[in-house]
Amino acid sequence: NMKELAKPAMEAVSSGKIKFYPERWTKTYFHWMENIQDWCISRQIWWGHRIPAWYNRDNNDEIYVGPGKPDKPGRWEQEEDVLDTWFSSWLWPFSIMGWPEKTADLEYFYPTATLVTGPDIIFFWVARMIMAGCEFMKEIPFKNVYFTSIIRDEQGRKLSKSLGNSPDPLDVIAQYGADALRFSIIYIAPVGMDIKYSNEKCEIGRNFANKLWNACRFRRMQGDVTATFKALDAETLANLSDDEKWMLGKLDNLVNSVQTYLNDFQFHSATHDIYELVWSEFCDWFIEAEKQPLRKGGADKERAMKVLDYALYRILRVLHPFMPFITEELAHQMGFLGEEESIMYEEFPESDGLFAANSEIMLADGKFDLVRAGRALKTNYNLADGRKVNFYLKAADDAKLAYLQTNADSLIHLLNAAEINIALQDYDSAANGAAPSGVCDLGTIYMPLAGLVDVAEEKAKLEKQKAELEKWINGTKARLNNANFVAKAPAQVVADTRAALAQNEEKLERTLSLLKDLA
Repeated sequence: NMKELAKPAMEAVSSGKIKFYPERWTKTYFHWMENIQDWCISRQIWWGHRIPAWYNRDNNDEIYVGPGKPDKPGRWEQEEDVLDTWFSSWLWPFSIMGWPEKTADLEYFYPTATLVTGPDIIFFWVARMIMAGCEFMKEIPFKNVYFTSIIRDEQGRKLSKSLGNSPDPLDVIAQYGADALRFSIIYIAPVGMDIKYSNEKCEIGRNFANKLWNACRFRRMQGDVTATFKALDAETLANLSDDEKWMLGKLDNLVNSVQTYLNDFQFHSATHDIYELVWSEFCDWFIEAEKQPLRKGGADKERAMKVLDYALYRILRVLHPFMPFITEELAHQMGFLGEEESIMYEEFPESDGLFAANSEIMLADGKFDLVRAGRALKTNYNLADGRKVNFYLKAADDAKLAYLQTNADSLIHLLNAAEINIALQDYDSAANGAAPSGVCDLGTIYMPLAGLVDVAEEKAKLEKQKAELEKWINGTKARLNNANFVAKAPAQVVADTRAALAQNEEKLERTLSLLKDLA
């Protein structure tokens, strides 16, 4: 009879003593517990705990229940059925630590902090462990329950040996690496939602590991580890560049967000924040920006190396729970740890308060947006990355003008520009010729075309492209508006036609935009 056992177990969750992550699974829990049925605990299977009941065959099958055969006269035979698997399992939180004896392990570890399991066994196991803990230990067995995603194949089926759709993790590790598998699974698994898995998705983690490996290799090429990788000295902090303040601020924000996500069991969100900072902000922008002071040498290079070391040491520690092997290896390669030390014993990073809420973050974000816009202008006109071009920057206001002027050398380096003019005035197209532009928060970036392209020839080429696209789009729209075509053509053909239409409409928009720039 389960009704009385269910009451304290329901109270444990409704009172918040036990919390579910995600919280929505409490509804499933209460649905089961409020409609609980009696439990037949016997099973006719070969393996399991044999039910401790004996029958006296000499006395009308008198029943005795106890830990061993009774010391009474008669021919006693034990029940051949075994206990339900879940009946054995509901004792797990305390039976593995010596219960019913009051062992030191039981006193120390019970209750545990967190249970990690799948939502498909909320009632079979989670609820029953809570009931057993409240009944036999008079205390809840754990404080948190984190429900993982159910991993399914590309068709949405649960991974199963019988279906043959479950890859061998060892084969995946051999191909992609243990860290890549671990990181990718967390990265693609939103909290409490099932995921569709394929081995190819492990490329996310493998490529990310390669990116981090190459960043550390680049730093090692500059020289030995600096002595201040754990804490930057006052002189370095006083002479930081705007980009370095930006990176330290971004790192501080990352440390805070990851700590919050870990506390809330939002591992998926933590990996996304780490991925974005390491891949885009640190590797793609910061390392590229730091190449300038590294090339200058002297005090500039020394400062850049110190900041890179400090940043990498924090990145490796915040990433360690998600990618333990590569972070251990790189921490030793970088010289952050001695031979007998391990990153797993290092302190998890905490906020250092360096520029976390500083305006430098927004200004540097704006600068990198300008660089993106400038690079896009070169791409639109098929200009090679190595081609030196001139740019004109119209700052949005006086404060942003001052910032851009301070960062002129950095902008020239990042844009690979020949020259950049920065001012508050609009670009004078009448005097200087056509110049396509990009608008950003810090201002507008122009790329004068004089000497780069033949404007008349470019206009003629774009006009021809415009006419061809409009003809194709009109013809395709007519086909899609034809009911016979949509009804009789294979569904895939119709879908492909619609996709091609959307693609060419987008191409036409870009063509019209380029023609406008040339006007």
